Amino acid sequence: MNRKSLVLLLISLVLVASGLFATDSRMTALGYPYGFIRDDTDIHTFPSTIFRYNRSVSGELLTAGNSLDWTIGTNVPLKANVLGFYLNLPTQVDLDGHINWPGFDLDLSRKVQFYYGFKDKFALGFGMAIDSEKNTREIDATNTDYTEDLSAHYFEISAGMSVDKMDLGAKIYLRGASAGDDDNNAIVDESSHSGLGITLGGRYFIQENNSLDLVALANLGFESMGDKVEYGAGNAEEETSYSRLGFGLGVGADYKIAPNHHIVLTVKPINLISMSSTNTNSVNNDEFKDGLSLVFLPEYSLGVESQITKWLTGRVGANQRYVFWKISEESEYSSGNDEIETWANYDSFFDMNLGLALHFGKFTVDTVFTKSLLHDGPDFIGGQTAGLANQVSVKFEF
Repeated sequence: MNRKSLVLLLISLVLVASGLFATDSRMTALGYPYGFIRDDTDIHTFPSTIFRYNRSVSGELLTAGNSLDWTIGTNVPLKANVLGFYLNLPTQVDLDGHINWPGFDLDLSRKVQFYYGFKDKFALGFGMAIDSEKNTREIDATNTDYTEDLSAHYFEISAGMSVDKMDLGAKIYLRGASAGDDDNNAIVDESSHSGLGITLGGRYFIQENNSLDLVALANLGFESMGDKVEYGAGNAEEETSYSRLGFGLGVGADYKIAPNHHIVLTVKPINLISMSSTNTNSVNNDEFKDGLSLVFLPEYSLGVESQITKWLTGRVGANQRYVFWKISEESEYSSGNDEIETWANYDSFFDMNLGLALHFGKFTVDTVFTKSLLHDGPDFIGGQTAGLANQVSVKFEF
């Protein structure tokens, strides 16, 4: 793997790390206040909160016209317990750059998720998720016996505990992939990838009443990965190791200015993400180290949710992040000509969305408008906007 690919991979992993959980339309339209307000997306961070949303079916249409990016799930009561079952949830795993094999594309980006919860003096919840893929190609000829074998797997377990004012959650996941070929029973090339990740999260509602909710939130995450390529023809090896560490703190306020009218403000005074990779090979024993550090100082979100009529709710929200980032590249050559290159910057990122929720009895349809809709008009008027909404959620409560 070349240096540019390593740096691009690190940046892509950080983008995933900054949004560890998939948003639904409501959270997107409110400026991404993950965990700062009670919402059914809490289940994927704090599995024990499934008791708050134990009678529902929900679908997420994350990309217009692409059902491969859609999800559906349900939570149902079973006597004193709750069961959850979700299809096609994102895993946040991208194997590109780890396993590159001509003609094949291993994909672990989607998982099947199960949840189970029960409640006594406090609520407990447990989750398990899986995904796997396998590809094989064989060629049998008179003078040729060629085989390619690729496989990938993902396994995740999670747990959580909740009391009235506090929620705790933990998750551990394993990922792996391998690819290899042999020609007339002689191994030509082999490639493998493995990874382990752990995330911890917690929140505490300092105050929760009819006028104001105050909550403090913290999260910690660690991930370690490794790639190995063995070139059978020359008995050469190349290894790359990766590590990621993330930590964040935040506080949020939900101002209930009137029934069904909210202003949500969140502040993350500090959010740290650090990643590094080391690449070595057995041919010349050169070593390459890449690092990426991000410090969000600070991150804000502001959202408004207001019930316009009995069947219509309006939302608008924004998120702004100030981030100091530093990238380093260090090359250690066996010849002794070492090189170190670093560059850094301080940037600001801003995102704003507008959405509506339509209520039809027990059905709710949440939307996030296409950003150009209000300026260019719908396609049949202005001829420019690509549809009404770029994200839609559908929920049925029973």
